[in-house]
Amino acid sequence: MNKRNLVLLFAILLCKLSIFAQADFIPGYIQTNEYDSIYGLIDFRGDQANNIECRFKKTATDAIQTFSPRQLYGYGFENSKHYVSKELKSKEETKTIFLEYLVRGVVDLYFYRDLKGDHYLVGKNDLPIKEVSLPDEIISIDGVNYERNILINPNLLKFYLHDCPEIFPDIDRLKIATHKSLIQLIKKYHDIHCPNDVCLIYQKKMPKFRVDIQPIVGFANFNMNGPLGNLYNINFPLNKFMFQYGVLSYFWLPLVNEKIFLKTGLIINRMKGYIADSYSVQRTYLEESSIKIPLQVHYQFLNTNITPVIGGGLNLYSTPTLPFAVFPTLNAGVNARITEKVYATLSSDLDYFSPIFIVPINASQIISYSFNLGLAIKL
Repeated sequence: MNKRNLVLLFAILLCKLSIFAQADFIPGYIQTNEYDSIYGLIDFRGDQANNIECRFKKTATDAIQTFSPRQLYGYGFENSKHYVSKELKSKEETKTIFLEYLVRGVVDLYFYRDLKGDHYLVGKNDLPIKEVSLPDEIISIDGVNYERNILINPNLLKFYLHDCPEIFPDIDRLKIATHKSLIQLIKKYHDIHCPNDVCLIYQKKMPKFRVDIQPIVGFANFNMNGPLGNLYNINFPLNKFMFQYGVLSYFWLPLVNEKIFLKTGLIINRMKGYIADSYSVQRTYLEESSIKIPLQVHYQFLNTNITPVIGGGLNLYSTPTLPFAVFPTLNAGVNARITEKVYATLSSDLDYFSPIFIVPINASQIISYSFNLGLAIKL
């Protein structure tokens, strides 16, 4: 297979995985009114998309139905997030969106995310739903500037929780509007003021941070007739496939996005082959270690036994001949669950010389491509 066909195959693979993974349907339910629930499968997407619409189908083979916030009372995922349709009024606009329920009780706590950032809101009885995270992008207090959502509005919280003055000191100590701090506050209000009333906490417990380790082995092919060869001043290609090995690390921040990982690590291969000087026919044997450090975003679509993944970003190269170089990269692969904490992985990387995240259309733009097998271990 020539390099042009390989590029085409890689692009098709990326497209197929993207199309396949755009619909991430998991068990859930929709509520046509407060008491009528229909169970089926719901497209699990990011926080912003979940606020705008609900994509539902009764079974895996049924057609997808798309519901706006005005068409449903709410929807939810089994043992996970629950959303309710609410109308929000402000000086600028009135809009109806799906708010994520964090706490449901005498006092309700809601959350949504948009392009401006994170928003936390409270509601109680017949009082309107109000945002308790500060709305301004930059707040200046005592000469110090704070970004939005770092501070909360303590006076508004005290107004909604005025019938439980015992927690006012807790409100005064709150400095940051987060899921954890506000859920704990509203739960304490219910425990003190209305212990006999039902208080439902929908937000599932998630770690703030996790690192997965992935040892890998595989093969890489370097295109010395393109930009990499120019950097090396080489006009005779090295041997085609070279063995490589390494360890990758995946940093997961689930409270930011449950499907995105930051990927880095260290990959080593032994480059072996013959090169020729541009002005002679004398061949020189080359053998040296190449180090590759990925700095990438890794997107995992489905939380199933077989999980497609894609990613992209930068790869940093270093060898004795070429001390430092940076190239864009795209990758795709699949994870297969072995146990709850161990996955077998198969992946393919394409490093290239063109704008980042743009698949090269010319074989001369390819820096390298590789295929790797590994084990991803959840720590």
